[in-house]
Amino acid sequence: MTIQTNVQRDMLVVPAVGDLSGFVGRLAKLVSINGKAHARLPEADTDPALYVIDDVRSDGKVELLPLHSGRNFRVVLSGTCSVGDALCLALGEAAGMARAVPNVDGEYMVRGYAEDDGLNGQHIRIRPYPAGMVTVEEAYQ
Repeated sequence: MTIQTNVQRDMLVVPAVGDLSGFVGRLAKLVSINGKAHARLPEADTDPALYVIDDVRSDGKVELLPLHSGRNFRVVLSGTCSVGDALCLALGEAAGMARAVPNVDGEYMVRGYAEDDGLNGQHIRIRPYPAGMVTVEEAYQ
């Protein structure tokens, strides 16, 4: 007996929290509003941003692709990166963009690895791989 009924594969279409026009290629998370899934940009490095915004529709809904390590995805880069760099979330004005884990003291959640060299604003290929939290300390820089 299968229990995999009423499930979605691949693309997920949900309402957006706010206007996400111009945010294609950024990472997003799901939140519950009145018991229904909605997409929003991450607000903290630890947010479960498990989707990439693939399209923003005129009806206020967004098309989300769930991240998984079985393929690469194009994501907007904040800053610069080189192939093989560990990537974490950018926040603030760059919310939902990927960035290379900075060489600054702190804890960062690795979301994946760069498969392209990249410059700010480019849609680079990443390989999602949730490696968990890494700590950058001055002694190791």
